[in-house]
Amino acid sequence: MAEYSQFPDAEYVGRYERLQALLTEAKLDAIIVTAKENVLYFSGLQTVGWDAKTRPVAVVMARGQEPVFVLPESLEAVAEATTWVTNLCLWGGWRVKDAAKSPVAGIVKVLSQLGLERARIGMEFGEEMYLTMHMTEFFELQKSVAGASLVDASPVIWALRMYKSEREVECIRKACTATCRAFERGFSAMREGVSEQEVAGAMFEEMAHQTQHIPGFVVVRSGPLKYKMMNVPPFRDKRLCNGDMVLLDAGAKYNDYWCDMMRMANVGGPTQEQLAFFEAEREAQWAAVAKLRSGVRAADVVGAAVEIFQRLGFAPHVGTMERIGHGVGLDVHEPPNIAATSSQVLRTGMVVTVEPIFRDRDGRIGNFGIENDLLITDTGFEDLTPFSRELFVARR
Repeated sequence: MAEYSQFPDAEYVGRYERLQALLTEAKLDAIIVTAKENVLYFSGLQTVGWDAKTRPVAVVMARGQEPVFVLPESLEAVAEATTWVTNLCLWGGWRVKDAAKSPVAGIVKVLSQLGLERARIGMEFGEEMYLTMHMTEFFELQKSVAGASLVDASPVIWALRMYKSEREVECIRKACTATCRAFERGFSAMREGVSEQEVAGAMFEEMAHQTQHIPGFVVVRSGPLKYKMMNVPPFRDKRLCNGDMVLLDAGAKYNDYWCDMMRMANVGGPTQEQLAFFEAEREAQWAAVAKLRSGVRAADVVGAAVEIFQRLGFAPHVGTMERIGHGVGLDVHEPPNIAATSSQVLRTGMVVTVEPIFRDRDGRIGNFGIENDLLITDTGFEDLTPFSRELFVARR
């Protein structure tokens, strides 16, 4: 076992054994992963260099073979300390004379050593997947392995990553606990005249304190300017005003596993109109949550929320409400999607969010959303974000 691996070797060995079975089912000879989340999932490599676009890495995982890590020679010692993978193919040639000259040359070298020049090889081509190599490198790879078939491996990867182990769930649980504490700090910092950035700063500080990890993300949507916005950062100079509805969407990370949570506040006290919209959101969100259990269709979870909005007379504001949640893990958004058009059946071990976000048609009343992270079980769910769903009222 690597001394500073995130998990014991048994965790990664179990993942690799399940991958081997899926490779056979999918008629794939191998999979190559390059994206941070997939490399982490299969190897556990710890580095702060994920954003360094000049130092890509890859893991080649062939049927019936041990995994091989293709990585820059500068990460050799890091890999030895943090990953269970012992077969390393270094690239660079700055100090290691026999190293491959480039990451693509390293991948091609490994494929040749494994006899995969004419194999069927899966890559990160599909749903919510990205290759972490630039197009010139990919075209070079295609040309260098022209005898092989490069196909989409995303169904195989998600078939593994959608189901969380006990260790993964514990990481998400810790991220969620830290996020709940961050919401307490964020609400405490709210008052008329405080900037969105100050609220976010308090939450980031608490996330880092709780997890001893790089903080995750904070979205603040306050006041009429932002009622029509989505996925917008806190604005440094935008200050909270009396009467503002404020939506906080935030998530900490623990061991690279995410939380994704949403709660709401009002500055000074809501109007009856704002309160009616909020109560509709709260009732619809929990009706959808209550549907969760193994064997339930994702589309039926959406239907439960839509039914409440329709019954309460909010259908004109809601529209089609096609998607109200998603999986969460090493990615803050990942399959399964809780969508009206989805054929996905939810199963024990999945961790999902439920967040039926909506706003009034004119964008003058508010932007409304509550979001919980939930572990699917045989009989129902475990709420990983047991934080009050009441509307918080900030001081004027």
